[in-house]
Amino acid sequence: LILDKYKNNLTKIRDKIDTQDINFYIDFIINSLFEANKYFNDQEPWKKKEDLIRLNTIVFTTLEIVRKISFLLYPIIPQSTIKALKIFDLNENDINFTSVGNNEVFNIGSKFIFKGDVNLRASKRLLTFDGFFKIDNKCDLISEEWVGFKSEINPKIIKFKLDTLLRNDEGDKLSSGILMNLESPHMYTSFLSLKERPIDVEIVSANTYLNYDKRTSSFVIQGEDSLSNIFTINENTCKSNAEGVIDLNMNFGQLKMKSIGFVNRDEKDNKTELHMFLILDFMFNEDALSLMAEDILQSSLGTDFVFREFYSKTLSRLVGKSRSEELMFDIEALDEFKDLPKELDKTITFTDIILVWSDKHQAYISKGKIGVGNIYQNQLNTVMDGWVRLSKKEGMDVLTILLKTGDGDIYFFEYENNTMYSYRSSDPLSDSDDFNNLLIEMKPKKRRAEEGKGEPPYIFKFCHDEDRMEDFEREMRKID
Repeated sequence: LILDKYKNNLTKIRDKIDTQDINFYIDFIINSLFEANKYFNDQEPWKKKEDLIRLNTIVFTTLEIVRKISFLLYPIIPQSTIKALKIFDLNENDINFTSVGNNEVFNIGSKFIFKGDVNLRASKRLLTFDGFFKIDNKCDLISEEWVGFKSEINPKIIKFKLDTLLRNDEGDKLSSGILMNLESPHMYTSFLSLKERPIDVEIVSANTYLNYDKRTSSFVIQGEDSLSNIFTINENTCKSNAEGVIDLNMNFGQLKMKSIGFVNRDEKDNKTELHMFLILDFMFNEDALSLMAEDILQSSLGTDFVFREFYSKTLSRLVGKSRSEELMFDIEALDEFKDLPKELDKTITFTDIILVWSDKHQAYISKGKIGVGNIYQNQLNTVMDGWVRLSKKEGMDVLTILLKTGDGDIYFFEYENNTMYSYRSSDPLSDSDDFNNLLIEMKPKKRRAEEGKGEPPYIFKFCHDEDRMEDFEREMRKID
C-alpha cells in the first residue's frame, strides 16, 4: 500500500532525525518522490476518463503523497514548501509532522469529517478509509460522536458501510434509531450517538449503510435491500422517520405481538407517532371470535378498508416483495386474499392503526379509526371506531382494546397480569349474548394455555366487571 509507507516509517524517520542521520532523511524523501512519479505514470490517469471513480482515486492518492512529502521537506526548504502547500489551501500553521502518519482530519464530501488512515490497494478501484467519521449535523438536539468504521468510499456517491457494532473513538457503544428510556419511559432520537442509558431499548433502528440526501437535507441509514429497516433524520427540522420492524418494548408473555410500519419522531416537540400493522396472537375461544367477526361484517355499514401505499409497503416487509405482489393482485380482483397468508392468520390483526406515545400516560394510544384486517381466519378489511392502548402500568405491561360495531355493540379485551379479560356489550335492542355465554360456559381448563419452559401462565375469561370497559372508554374520550 503506497500510502502506508509513511505511517509505517514515521517512527524510524523521527529516530533518524534525532540522531542527525540527514542522509537517510533525504534519501527517503527522494525515493518517495520517484515512487510517486512512477505510481502516477503506471496508473495512467489520462486513460481513465471513462472510469471517473478510478481517476479520482489516482489523483487523490498522488496529491496525498505530495502533501506528505511537502511536510517532510519543510525543515529543509521551508519557503518552497509553504508555496507548494498553497495548492492544498494549507499554511505554515497547518504543518503537523504527525499527519504524515495518515491521521489527518479532513472532510469527505460536505457532511462528513474523517480522521484515520486512507489506503489504496492495487486490486481495488476505490480508496479504503479506516478510522473514524463524524457527521456535520445542524440539529443541535442530536449529539455528534466519532464513529469507528472501515470502508471503501465512492467519491461520486458518498456512502459509508457501517460496522455491525458501532463504537466511538473511546470504545463506547453507539445507537441509531428511536429509543425508549426505561427509567422514566419516554422516547428520544439517537443518531450515531450514545444512548441516554445503556439499557434503553431501540423501538426502531437501522444499520449497514449511511449517506446524506441533499434533496431532503437528511442523513439516511438503510440496509442491503429495500425491505430492510430505514432510518432518516432531517438536520434542519430535527424530525426523524423510520420504517420497518418495530419493537414496542412490551412484554405480554404468551400473548405474542408483531408490529411493522412507520415511525415519525419530532425531537423538538417531543412527539412520536407510529403507523403500523399490529398483529396479535393469543389463545381464545375460536367460536367466539367467529361470532365477533360475523357481527362486525354484518354491521360494517359499508365502511370498506382502503388499500393505500402504506398497506402494500408494510405487507411487503411482512411476507416478502414477490409474495406481496401476488397478494395485492388478489385484493384488486377479489377485495380479499384468496388464501389468508400465515403471517396474518392470527387472533386479531390490525392492518391500519396509528399509535401515539404519551409520556403523561406512559402508553401508546391509538388515534383515529382502526383498520381491522382479520379476526382469527375471518377476513374483514374494515374500519372501526374504538381505541387500542398499550401501557406501562406500575411496572406491568397492559393491553386494552375496545372496538365498536356499526350497530353499537362493543367488544372489549384487556390483558394484564397473564390474564385476558373480554366482554361484549350489546345494544339494548339486541337479544344476542352468545359471545359472552361462550366465555362463561367454557371450562377453566380449556381457557388456560399450556406453559412451556420459562413461559408465564396465560388464561382468558369473561370480564364480569363492566365498569372496567366503561372506565376505559371514559379515559380515552378525555384524551381525544
